[in-house]
Amino acid sequence: MQIAIYINETSQVERMINWGIRAATAEHYDLLVIVPRRQTGAAKWDSLLKEEAEEYEIFQAVFSLLEACDRVALKEDVAEQRDYAEMDRIVVETRELVAPNPAESLVDMVDSLESVRLILPAVNDLKSDDEGASWAQRLFLQAPCETMMVWGSPPPLDKPIKILVAADAESESPLAARRAVQFSRSSEGGKATLLYVWPDDDEVAPQIAQRKAKAIVSGSGISDKSDIESTTVIGNSLIEAIQAQESKIFNTIVYGSRNIKKIRTLVRGLRNKDDGKSMVVVRPSVSIGRKVLRNCQGSIRQLVPQLEREERIALVEKLETNSKFNFDFCALISLSTLIAALGLADDSTAVVIGAMLVAPLMTPLVGIGFALIQGNLDLIRNARWAVLIGFANAFAVGVFIGLLMLIGTDITSTPEMVSRDAPSLLDLLVALASGIAGAYAMSRKGLNGAIPGVAIAAALVPPIATSGMYLALGQLTLSVGAFLLFLTNVVFIVLGTAMVFWSIGIDTRKQKSKGDKKSKQYLWTRYWFGAFVVASLVLAISMAVFNPLKHAKKEAKEQNQTEFEQTQTEIEQSSIENKN
Repeated sequence: MQIAIYINETSQVERMINWGIRAATAEHYDLLVIVPRRQTGAAKWDSLLKEEAEEYEIFQAVFSLLEACDRVALKEDVAEQRDYAEMDRIVVETRELVAPNPAESLVDMVDSLESVRLILPAVNDLKSDDEGASWAQRLFLQAPCETMMVWGSPPPLDKPIKILVAADAESESPLAARRAVQFSRSSEGGKATLLYVWPDDDEVAPQIAQRKAKAIVSGSGISDKSDIESTTVIGNSLIEAIQAQESKIFNTIVYGSRNIKKIRTLVRGLRNKDDGKSMVVVRPSVSIGRKVLRNCQGSIRQLVPQLEREERIALVEKLETNSKFNFDFCALISLSTLIAALGLADDSTAVVIGAMLVAPLMTPLVGIGFALIQGNLDLIRNARWAVLIGFANAFAVGVFIGLLMLIGTDITSTPEMVSRDAPSLLDLLVALASGIAGAYAMSRKGLNGAIPGVAIAAALVPPIATSGMYLALGQLTLSVGAFLLFLTNVVFIVLGTAMVFWSIGIDTRKQKSKGDKKSKQYLWTRYWFGAFVVASLVLAISMAVFNPLKHAKKEAKEQNQTEFEQTQTEIEQSSIENKN
């Protein structure tokens, strides 16, 4: 097993190799040193040998430092039996990345490294999102293996390293504690101290902090718990707690996190003065689930044309404008429901189709799907109210037409109404496909002509009108069935739109944190999306395994057929009697 370090510039050679040797020595791993060779052509890996390294300053610096260190043995020398490796010496392999821009190529080629850990030089200006982020920041977030980013130089290898593990409720503290202890073992006299900060939110806050710190040490996997000391601080600022510690007890800070915003805040707060202290940020390896999701996302986004910036601006403007409930929305939803209800009562398919084209419900549903992926709380609030109030308005119109039918006619149902009194698996699939088609058509300038067809396929207003009409006619079971058809359409249209927006490059945007609620700023998207997924599973399972509405519908049809046959028999008998 090996630990890999990437050295991008000659000035980074000494500190990066020092970090690499400390990490590899602590765990008895091999060390892979990667250096760039800028050259035109396709990016590729190549072995870096001493005799071939004279023309590049960075290569010469690497070999000069490695040859002067008695803790390492070059892999090529060990292979040729010119050197040896023992328990106190690590084997170092040197490799060059040949590419026009090696650092950028490493981001794409990191998956091919068979390393358990990657150590990267620091990024001075961490970006809050992926746009404009440096290669090192993207590598820190994307590399599949455990990854470290280091600021400053650690003490020389023959000097003890004294580490302060900065920890709070939002950090990857067990991993940071484990790596801190391993670093401290890389030199005689090394020391690791855990500093845990907990807010003063309760009278028992000190006891809670002590338990949290103890849990971190227990969960770190450290065999000898005496290798790390623990101290707790009650307060709201991790930076202030670190600065309040006696500077003599540590010369290196280790922090565990994958949250760039947290890391950036900590780095800016602690690296604003040159006090000679180094800093390490570590994040765990990517889980199998994350790897699968990332690979799927990469494959899909390579296949599907991504949304350009101008197209995204136009899409967001359209959705935010048309997903609000206003007079125009109210007028259209009322008129479309009135047309649909009259078409249902008259058993006119053409009129019902016309009502679908007038209905404005599709846009706010697409807006909800977009907001779930982007993390747009204002948009999802506006779209949610548009759908809820629009449904209530349409349902009221359906009830009104149903009452008119009850008073003025003897019609209790029509084939158009019967076709919408219970959802099925086919309705589910139609709704999902409609959501996908609608989102894709709205996101592309040249596909607006497909939106009317999507509105017809989605069929949102007719089920609402049917539900209201059945309720007015006193057929509660069929009214619930029509409502469930509408609910099925809503759930699967939203899921379909979310899938499309994820595939065309929409990512969750970063939101400004407020006070101490940083850890909660993205939770609502998970809750909402999880609710839609659970609802979709419940609907799909109930339709596939057991649908009482279908049985009720079947029984009603059988009863109606029996009554029809009895009526026919009575008419025939009456006709015979009249003839006689």
